[in-house]
Amino acid sequence: MKCPCLKARKNVLYSNQEHWIKKQKRPEKKDTRAATDNKRPGSEKRAKNAELTIHQDQVIQPAEAIPPGSRFKGYRDFVVQELVISTQNTRYRLARWETPLGQLLTGQLPDQLSGRHYGPHLISYITCSTVCPGQEKSLPCLN
Repeated sequence: MKCPCLKARKNVLYSNQEHWIKKQKRPEKKDTRAATDNKRPGSEKRAKNAELTIHQDQVIQPAEAIPPGSRFKGYRDFVVQELVISTQNTRYRLARWETPLGQLLTGQLPDQLSGRHYGPHLISYITCSTVCPGQEKSLPCLN
């Protein structure tokens, strides 16, 4: 797994003339949408939080003292998504068999490990956080 920030970027700059020629050659798209409907199909608003699994609920009371006689009016939900990084240690038990001829057959590690003791996600995380400093907030390597 490679860190995306290590990819070479391809910068192609067009002169104004080349840009104008390319713009002129593009065929015009026909607008099949109704004049009153400016949204693309499938882009209507929907409750995206309804599909999320909630792992923890926290009830937060107002910081001010609640006066006597106040009525409870329910909750205003505010959903926060967070990434939890945890360890996962895997023991690969490579089966070993001895054939009647004395040959030893042993299971092979997955190709992605390449004989290393650290998994590809951990290596990618460390590479991105050390090679691309300042981009820790948007680590694309954790795919």
